[in-house]
Amino acid sequence: MKMERSRIVILEKSKARREYLKSIVSDRGHLPFIFEKANICLDNLLPLEPDLIISGSLPYDGMDRFVSMVKAMDGNLPVLIISSDPSLNSFTTFNGFKDVNVFNNNIDPAGIQVAIGKLLRNRFPTTDTNRPGNPVIIGNSPELLKIKKRITNLSRLNEPVFIQGEPGTGKELVARAIHHQSQRHNGPFVKVNLAEINPDQLDEFVSGIWQKEFLKSNPGVGDLYIPVDGGTLFLDKIESLPPLLQSRLLTVYEESSYKVDAVKQIGPTAEDMTLVVSSSRCLDALVRQGKFRRDLYYRMSVMGIDIPPLRKRVNDIAPLKDYFADQLCMEYDMCHIELSPKIMDCFYRYPWPGNVRELKTVVRRAVL
Repeated sequence: MKMERSRIVILEKSKARREYLKSIVSDRGHLPFIFEKANICLDNLLPLEPDLIISGSLPYDGMDRFVSMVKAMDGNLPVLIISSDPSLNSFTTFNGFKDVNVFNNNIDPAGIQVAIGKLLRNRFPTTDTNRPGNPVIIGNSPELLKIKKRITNLSRLNEPVFIQGEPGTGKELVARAIHHQSQRHNGPFVKVNLAEINPDQLDEFVSGIWQKEFLKSNPGVGDLYIPVDGGTLFLDKIESLPPLLQSRLLTVYEESSYKVDAVKQIGPTAEDMTLVVSSSRCLDALVRQGKFRRDLYYRMSVMGIDIPPLRKRVNDIAPLKDYFADQLCMEYDMCHIELSPKIMDCFYRYPWPGNVRELKTVVRRAVL
């Protein structure tokens, strides 16, 4: 049972404002921990096991980096940002954070106390869930901001979603973000890599996607038949699907359209399911080559997201580098490390054929 005396971390560079926020927190019986610098705060965050973080004003990029690392440590840890910076108002919208609030009136102690109470209540709901925290999508390039906005829009719909991008661009992360922001976030997220299934199992699986009784009564194929009721089924590597099974998957899409009509009338049920598929190859090119059904491709791409490669959004390299370096420092209990300008110059000039996945590996090597 969580004690009422909550542990609250305060990050604020101004001494006067640190004392001001400390008094607000202490007056409500909470236990404050004060930090002036973000990197020192992050280095000490895990041992403190806080219930809430309050941050004063930081530049947009600094706030993005700080909150991203907080979410990497504890995806359900709420953050209250107290700032009059108008650019931060879109911060939670673009990133899909449901437990990161921006409070604009920094001289209203009563309002700050109400915001603190609300976030703490949401952190410890009356019903216990093991739902993972919000997936963190790093980057603020114009291309990625469009994707973040599209994730928010698609998560409100009941339509299947198609995600396309080169290997290593983060297709599964986008799929998890759609699931997390949707009304099915309390349901399971089940990933199936179609390239790793033998043909016989694949035939059974595609035929039974929407048949819940079939899925539950065929445990012999292992983890393929985990029930997805009320959750999201993510089919990765759709380009690996043989032509014969592509026609069956088209039937699945037709079935899903029927279910969407039913959902609109009676609302989501325990047997509802979101279908998200992804491809690491350009399906349009495969269609032209006769290797993928044109009608299935057109049906799949109704609601889609194209993730550009890292070489076409170089503005995301720096925040991604910071995030991966911070993660590694946290893993090895090291203080914050900055890579040299010489290394960053190489990063900007390199084409990154392996995309974000390759960048993570290179940053790890550089830091170590």
